Amino acid sequence: MGISVTAPLRFQLLGPVRAWRDGEELRLGSPQQRLVLVRLLIGEGRPVSIDQLSATLWRDDPPPAARSTVRTYLSRLRSVLGAGIIDSREHWYSLRVGEVDAWRFAALLREAEATPDRDRARRLLSQALDLCQDIPLAELPGEWARAQRIRLEEERDRAVERRARLDLDFGRPADAAAALARLCAEYPLRERPHQLLMLALYRDGRKAEALTVHNDLRRRLAEQLGIDPGDETAELHRRILRADPELAAPPPIAAPDAEPPRRGPAQLLADIPDFTGRDDVVRELTALLTEERDAAPVVVVTGIGGAGKTTLATHVGHRVAADFPDGQLYVDLRGADEVPHEPLAAQRGMLRSLGVSTEDIPAAEDECAALFRSTMASKRLLLLLDNAADTAQVRALLPGAAGCAAIVTARSTLTGLTGARYVRLSALEPGEAVTLLRRVVGTERVDAESAEALNVVTACGSLPLAVRIAAARLVARPQWTVGQFAERVRDEQRRLAELRAGDLAVEAAFALSYRQLDEQHAHAFRLLTVPDAPELALATAAAVLGRGELDTEGLAEDLVDLNLLESPAYRRYRMHDLTRLFGRGKTDAAERDAALRRLADYYVATAYNGRRAVESDGRVINGVLPTASEGTGFASAAEAERWLDTETDALLLTLRQLARQLPAAVRLAGDLLRVIANVHIISSPRRGDLFAAAGAIAAAARTHGDAFTEGRALLQQADCHLAEARFTEAKALATTALELAERSGDGYGHASSQACLGVTAFYADDDPEAAVKLFSAAYEGFSALSVGAEAGKLLATRARILLRLGRRTEAVADAVEAVARLREHGVGTALADGLYQLGTIRQSIGDLDAAVASLTESLELHRALRRNVHEGLSLYRLAEAELGRGDARTAHRHAEAAIAKFTDIGDQWGRHSAEVVLGRILLATNEPARARELIGNAATGLEALGRDTEAAEARAILDDQSP
Repeated sequence: MGISVTAPLRFQLLGPVRAWRDGEELRLGSPQQRLVLVRLLIGEGRPVSIDQLSATLWRDDPPPAARSTVRTYLSRLRSVLGAGIIDSREHWYSLRVGEVDAWRFAALLREAEATPDRDRARRLLSQALDLCQDIPLAELPGEWARAQRIRLEEERDRAVERRARLDLDFGRPADAAAALARLCAEYPLRERPHQLLMLALYRDGRKAEALTVHNDLRRRLAEQLGIDPGDETAELHRRILRADPELAAPPPIAAPDAEPPRRGPAQLLADIPDFTGRDDVVRELTALLTEERDAAPVVVVTGIGGAGKTTLATHVGHRVAADFPDGQLYVDLRGADEVPHEPLAAQRGMLRSLGVSTEDIPAAEDECAALFRSTMASKRLLLLLDNAADTAQVRALLPGAAGCAAIVTARSTLTGLTGARYVRLSALEPGEAVTLLRRVVGTERVDAESAEALNVVTACGSLPLAVRIAAARLVARPQWTVGQFAERVRDEQRRLAELRAGDLAVEAAFALSYRQLDEQHAHAFRLLTVPDAPELALATAAAVLGRGELDTEGLAEDLVDLNLLESPAYRRYRMHDLTRLFGRGKTDAAERDAALRRLADYYVATAYNGRRAVESDGRVINGVLPTASEGTGFASAAEAERWLDTETDALLLTLRQLARQLPAAVRLAGDLLRVIANVHIISSPRRGDLFAAAGAIAAAARTHGDAFTEGRALLQQADCHLAEARFTEAKALATTALELAERSGDGYGHASSQACLGVTAFYADDDPEAAVKLFSAAYEGFSALSVGAEAGKLLATRARILLRLGRRTEAVADAVEAVARLREHGVGTALADGLYQLGTIRQSIGDLDAAVASLTESLELHRALRRNVHEGLSLYRLAEAELGRGDARTAHRHAEAAIAKFTDIGDQWGRHSAEVVLGRILLATNEPARARELIGNAATGLEALGRDTEAAEARAILDDQSP
C-alpha cells in the first residue's frame, strides 16, 4: 500500500539534507541518492532531465549504467517520499513538495529586499537567517553540490551583512558585532565584513577591539596574500584612531509601537559568537519561553558532561532576553560540588540583584521564600539556574508568575518538576562538529584538510567541549596541521590527555559526574565501559556486571539519570566514546578481563540458542565448548533472527576485542565466531568485518598453538572469499585449514575444508572431476559424523557439478536426495540452498515447471532468512525459468526485483548478471534498443570485474541480434 500523498513533507537543504513527514524523519539513503533529491528540489519544482541528474552525480564522466543508476535512485526516493511526489514525463522529472527551507529562505530575502520598512526588513532577514544555522547541503559530494553550497553561503553572508547594517541603524551595535564576528571567522580575508565589525565594535564602545580586528586582518592579508588592506578599510582604521565624530552612532530608529526599555539585572554569561548546531532545540526552546502561558515556562537541559548545557542555555537566554525587560538572573547552583548552593542563599542573592536591600530580606526560610515569590510576581524575569543538584533545590527557586521563565541545567535528570520541558543533550552531528571546528580554527585551514577535520571530531565523539578544546589546541599551535593533531587524538591511550587546554579538560567534566557515584554505581559504571560494543541490551549488560537483570536495570537507569549512560530504546544502553575511555582508565586489568569473559560466555550461549532456533540442525555449532551462562533463549526462529540482526555489530566488535585483549581465551573467541558466522552475515555488507575478526582470531590462535581454532577461523575467511567469488584466495586458506584440521584431529573441519576446496576446484581450476572427488570425500566425512544437513548440502552442490559433466541422471538424483535429507533437518539455510540447486538443475534440463516450483520455495526461504545475495540469485534464476515458460511479464518482474536487490547490497556481479537476464527478456518482448543498452553495459561491468566468460556470453547475445 502506497504512502498517502496528502501527508505534509518538509525538507532541509540549509544544513545536512533531511526530510520529515508529519514530524517523522525519513531515511533518504546514500549521499548520491540525496544529491538526486536536492537536484529536484533546488530548482523550486522546475523539471530536470535524466541527463541533468546524471551530470549532477558524475559531471562529464558518467559510468556506463548511469541512467539505470539514476532511475534506481528515483525509484527508492519514490518509495520513501510516497506515491505522486516525484512526477515523471518521458525523461524529465519534477518534485511536488510542501515546505523547503531553501525556498522559504529565498522568499524571505526577496521580501526583505522589496519592503521599504527597515524594521520589517530586519525581522524578515532574521527569520531567513534562523533557517540557515549550518553548512548548506552538508556532506553532499561532487562539484555541483559544492557550487550550490557556495551560492547558498554567499546569499546567507549577504543577509548577515545587511541585517548587521540595519542593527547599526537601530542602535544595536552589540547584536551586529556578534553576527559579524562569526562571519569574519568563516572568511578571515574578506574586508567588507571586517569593516562592518570594526564599526560595530567602535559604536559599542569597544574601540580597542575594533583596532585589533583591523590589525589581525592586516597581518593575515600580508602573510597569506602579500597585500595590505584596501583604501576603504585603511580609511576606516584612521577615522577610528582619531575618534571621528561622524562614526558615532546615529539616533536609533525606533521600531513601530516600541515600548520604552526597562532596566534590570543582566547577569547572563556572555554568549559565544561561534555557537553551532542545536538549531531545532534552540527554535523550540525560544518559542516555549516566549509564548503566552498561564504559568511560568520551565526548561530543564540535561546531558553528558561537556555536551554544552550551559552554552545552550546561555545562547537561548540571550535570544529571548528582550522578552524579559525586568532582567535576567544567573545562579550557579554548584550541583557537582560536595556542598551544593543552598536554596535560601540563592533566593537572597537574587532578591539583592532585584534591588531588595539586605536588611529587608527576612532571615526565616519561609518568609524569605514568600518575599522571593512576591517580588517575582510583579516582574517579567528570566532565570538561568545552572548546574542544579536535584529537584528539591530547583523547585524552591522557580518563579510562580506567568510573566517569568526559567532555564535549568543539570548533570542528572531532574524528575518531578511539573510542567517542565526536558531536553537531553547528546553529541553534535558530525557535520555540526566540523562546522564548530571551522568557526574556531578558521575555514581555510580546516577545509584544506576536510577529511582529517572529520577524523578530529570523530575522535572527539562530536562532543562540543572536546571539539572546542581540540580547536583551541589547533589555534594555539598554528604550525600543526589538522592531520597531525588528528594523529595525536587517534590514539585512545592518549586521547583524553590531548583534549586539555588551559583550564578546560574533557576528563575533568567526566570526573565531576563520577565523584557523585557511590561504590556500587561506580563499579557498575566501570564494568559497563569494558565492551567495545557501542550499545548493550539489558541482558548483555547483566552478563557484563555478573548480576541479575532486575538489579542491573536499576543500576543502569540510575546511570542514565546521571547522564553517564544513554538509553536509546527500552532496556538498551549506550555510552559516549569519551565517557568509555574515562571509565576504562578507572578499571584494573583483572576486572576488565573478567567482565569481557562473562560477556563472551553469554554471547556464545545466546548465539548458540539462536542458531539452533534458526537452523534446527546444529551444523554450525559443531565443536563449541560448554558455557557457564545459559544465555537468552528464543521462542521462535524469527525472534532469534531479530536478535542476531540487532546484535551483529556488538558481536563482531566483541570478536575483535577478544582477540586483541584476551588472546589466552582464543578458544572462547573461536566458539563465538562459529556460532555467529552464519551465511546471513557472510551475505551481508558486514562480510568484511567478519573476515577481519576471523583473521584476528586466527592470528591469536597461531600465537597460542591452538590449531583447532586457527583452522576453523581460516575456514571462515575462506567462506567469505567464496561469497565474493575470490576462489584463488579461498583455496589457499582452505588448504591451510585442511592441514590444521588433520593436525588437531578436527573431523568436521577436515570435511568442511574438503568441501571448500571442491568449490575452488570447480570454479577456479575448472576441474569438475577433482571437485566431484573432493565433494564425495567431504560427504563421507560428514556422514561419518552424522551431520546430516551438511551432507545434504554437499549432495546439492555435487549435483550441479555432475550436471556440468553431463551426468544428468546422477545430478537430478543427488539434488532430489539432498532436498529430502535437508527437509529432515528443519527449515533453514541449508534447505534453501538445496532447493536453489535443484531448481537450477531442473531449469537446465528443461523441466521448467518443476524448476519454478523449487526456485519459488527457495526464494521464500531466502527472503524469510534475509539472505540478500541468495534472494537476488533466486529471483534472476526464476526470471530465466519464467522466460523459458513464455511468461515474459512475470520474468520481467523477477529480473527487476533481482537488480534492485543486488543494487541495494552493492553486489555488482549479481546486478550485471540480472541485467543480462532482463536484456534477454526485453529482446523477447520486442524492446531491442533498451535491451542492447542494458546488456552492453552489463558486459562492460562484468569485464571490469574480471568475469570474462560471462561478459563474452553477454556480448554473444548482442552479436546474435546484429543484422
